Amino acid sequence: MRQTSDRSGYGSDPIGRTVAGVLGGLDQRIVGDRMTARMLADIPELRGDVELERALAASVAGNVETVLHGMVFGVDPGTIVAPLAALAYPRLLAQRGLPVTALVRAYRLGQASMVQQMHAAVRATDLPLAQMLAAHEWITDWSFSYSDTVIETVIAAYQRERDRWMQGRSSARVARVRELLAGDDTPDIDAASSAVGYPLRRHHLAVIAWFPDDEAGAAGGGDLVDRMESFVRALAEAVGVAEAPLFIAADHRTAWGWLPLAAAEPGSARAHAFLTAPPDGARSVTAGLGDGAPRVAVGTVRTGVDGFRRSHREAEAVRRTVGEGSAVFAGDPGVMVAALVGADPAAARAWARDVLGDLAADTESDARLRATLAVYLRHGGGFKAAAEELNMHANSVKYRVQRAIARRGRAIGDDRLDIEVALLVRDPAGERARAGH
Repeated sequence: MRQTSDRSGYGSDPIGRTVAGVLGGLDQRIVGDRMTARMLADIPELRGDVELERALAASVAGNVETVLHGMVFGVDPGTIVAPLAALAYPRLLAQRGLPVTALVRAYRLGQASMVQQMHAAVRATDLPLAQMLAAHEWITDWSFSYSDTVIETVIAAYQRERDRWMQGRSSARVARVRELLAGDDTPDIDAASSAVGYPLRRHHLAVIAWFPDDEAGAAGGGDLVDRMESFVRALAEAVGVAEAPLFIAADHRTAWGWLPLAAAEPGSARAHAFLTAPPDGARSVTAGLGDGAPRVAVGTVRTGVDGFRRSHREAEAVRRTVGEGSAVFAGDPGVMVAALVGADPAAARAWARDVLGDLAADTESDARLRATLAVYLRHGGGFKAAAEELNMHANSVKYRVQRAIARRGRAIGDDRLDIEVALLVRDPAGERARAGH
């Protein structure tokens, strides 16, 4: 309907000239104030920060001036460059850690408010109905073309700033955390807390999340860090942290996290429930995070600077024992023993196969037998106690234990300790949920 190829004006576009005549009388300040108020009312993340609100107002004012100038003087919206204030605002949002979705929503709300005010100005004229309808369509068409162009530009500005800001902040924080982990002294806790941006006086639950090399490509490449951060935040929410967790990217496919807990025992229990909830808890809970959740190793809850270090070192140790599982918790019985044995994983797995015989086979049936045998041994050979934990009949437990012994090919009386450790090496993340199936 409109012709915008003539960038010096509207040429033969009579509707464009009509709209220009109507919009030339709009007060830019009033239009911008209404747009800003609408955004602040509907997007809570943008409120409460004086600097951010001022930057929003400046961005809106710049966009209003650009849009009205473009409409009045017949500029092709696809050729318009975003105003400087509009580019400064997304950079500030990125520095505040606010999501890009808030930026896009602000533009859509701003566009809606501006178009509504323009439509009101057209309705206030005595234009014939056909011209009025054509003017409404022209305004809507022009504004969408402008928004599409500018939103793409500001998103790119946001992403560049976020990448730059996060890289700089993360690099500095990673260096400070590595220094803290490498030391054995007791630093000034308040100064160290300020340096890493994390409350070191709390109880700490350390988390290591990662994608193995063979899974990293299939999991999406560039967004791995975002997925790991989402996982740590999901764990923090499930556990119930006292303050914001600490998350840093150790490399492109490995992340370290610490959850500050107000109390040790409830936090530990909730973390365990999160990681072991059937089926395959860590993956099921994070199913909405993308096509593949990270693997995770979790230390035990410990206190202070020394606890910050020890919980992380535990997570590092048990990380080697994850095997084919998705999560392993250092607090589970025997896991740290398996972690120590797992200092040479290949040798440990070979030894476990020797100890378990055919029971080490990679089948669902053998996995259930191993799980039942592990619980039975942990309860000192008590069928009743094992049955209560597994929610099974004692005779069913007895049958499975006998089948496990048969699969192994020899009795379990003389080397029970070896068997318990071998079961942990073979199934480091635990198979208790599978045992009840």
